[in-house]
Amino acid sequence: MGYGDKAPVTVVGRMLALAWMFTAIVTTSVFTATVTSALTVGQLESMVRGVRDLPHVRVGVVQGTTGQAWTAENGIAAVAVASPEEGLASMEAGALDALVHDRAVLRWLVSRRPSDLVVLPDRLDRQDYAIGLPEGSELREPLNQALIHHLHDPAWDRTLTRYLGD
Repeated sequence: MGYGDKAPVTVVGRMLALAWMFTAIVTTSVFTATVTSALTVGQLESMVRGVRDLPHVRVGVVQGTTGQAWTAENGIAAVAVASPEEGLASMEAGALDALVHDRAVLRWLVSRRPSDLVVLPDRLDRQDYAIGLPEGSELREPLNQALIHHLHDPAWDRTLTRYLGD
């Protein structure tokens, strides 16, 4: 239990040497575990935390969408995919780091996949949706009133959460 020609002779000395060896082993183990977990977590964390990261990662866009136009306008190189499902599959396979597409659609698709994909809260561009009616339609005002009533109803929030997640 000693080092070279120095060895503890007394019982107390041997106990201290034994305690010191166990302390050294535990300290080395904790240090190794800490370094290993820090490196592993660093590799598991997404490289994409927001819009600013897009120019530096592999980005996918659904062909023919406003996402494709947005990436082109902002000088972001992007790979065109045929559908959002294909883009998400490419992300799961490691071929893409991000997919630019309609947030509601992505939230719905991601909520139904058994993966750890996350839809970031960043909004790239506002997109409005509309319902087309013939000019002068009698349905315009009742439809507007029904939409306003429905959007202010707490059931609408529950519906969004049900289909799009939190």
